[in-house]
Amino acid sequence: MAAQKTITIFYHFFHPDPVISARLYTDIAVHLRDAGWKVIVYTSNKQRHESLKDDYSAINLDGIEVHRLWHPSSQQNSVPGRLLNTMVLLIMWTYILLIGRVRSGVLLLGTDPPMSVVLAVLAALRSSRLKIAHWCFDLYPELLIAESMLSKKNPLYTMLYWIVSKGYASCDVLVDIGPCMRSLLDEHHPDCIQKTIVPFALIESESVPDIPDHERRYLFHEARLGILYSGSLGRGHVSKHFQAFLEGVVSDAIRIAFSVPDRHQEKAVFGEVVDRYVQVVGFARESQLMDRLCAADIHIVSLKESWTGMVIPSKFFGSMSMGRPVLFFGSRASSLAQWITDYELGWIIEHDEDVAHVIQELQRLSEQPKTLHAYRLRAHQFYQEHCRKELALREWETLLDAQCVEGS
Repeated sequence: MAAQKTITIFYHFFHPDPVISARLYTDIAVHLRDAGWKVIVYTSNKQRHESLKDDYSAINLDGIEVHRLWHPSSQQNSVPGRLLNTMVLLIMWTYILLIGRVRSGVLLLGTDPPMSVVLAVLAALRSSRLKIAHWCFDLYPELLIAESMLSKKNPLYTMLYWIVSKGYASCDVLVDIGPCMRSLLDEHHPDCIQKTIVPFALIESESVPDIPDHERRYLFHEARLGILYSGSLGRGHVSKHFQAFLEGVVSDAIRIAFSVPDRHQEKAVFGEVVDRYVQVVGFARESQLMDRLCAADIHIVSLKESWTGMVIPSKFFGSMSMGRPVLFFGSRASSLAQWITDYELGWIIEHDEDVAHVIQELQRLSEQPKTLHAYRLRAHQFYQEHCRKELALREWETLLDAQCVEGS
């Protein structure tokens, strides 16, 4: 009888945390458990958001061995708090590796805390029987440059880059979430299996969902075309083209809604146009999320050009799962722009001259419901064929199965 395959997961957040990445890792763990794997998780005992400070030490999943590691209740959205949480977890995981808790099977490392991949060096040294996989959602230390925290000439950046490169070199499997991220990872010269597996959406639909009338009227009144941004407007997501686009596109026929965590604070981003045609609302509860996403005809996705390849906004895949085309504010070098162009999934605003062109396209689209429906069908088909959860989980299982066979 074949020995049971084992996977150990090091990730900052896990069930029942509602943050998207925690849900993704939980889905992987549950899928592998159901496929007969022994699944062990070392995670924190706190939730992601500072407003939810519950201690989760006693919360587990049937058939999954979950170890909740203490870390301080530091605010994850502040630099000192994030740095402290990162150091505490990395030290605890280092201790777990040093005392030999993880010696065989597969070790899956994520990118929260940042630079967790450096643990691959120690893991590889401690056991030649252990296969190491890394799912890369964002790139550090590269993002420190994008956030203007370090420069490439800074000795600290040079040291961090060298350490992370050693981590990648110690991996057996390196999984990115898009080709533009792969190109940056290749600069580290990893010598391992590389694969792209995109983050699937939390909500999936087998067909293009209808527009919910009540939510539609709440967000867009009687407009023929409704455009939605749903998510936080962090430093990497505020486009310099927002203001010009909003001022040029909004009218009785086209309205825009921003669903954001703090509707009062975020209003400053949009200027005077907010009071006329732009609706700024809070986040929808998860039970209402599908109606919120489906109320719009088009979703906005944005990423600063300097962040290209370092992050790929997961909201794009949520839009595709609901059959909604996207208006992408960002670089044409991004994987999102590549998919939008190749599969006709929406529009791209990268330069000043793109704004007027896209506005004209959307004004025409507001009078062409059949054309808009074709966009919806293409978006949903793209998700079903390339992104849905079942496909991603099967890819993970196949990839990790092969590592266990190779390491046996």
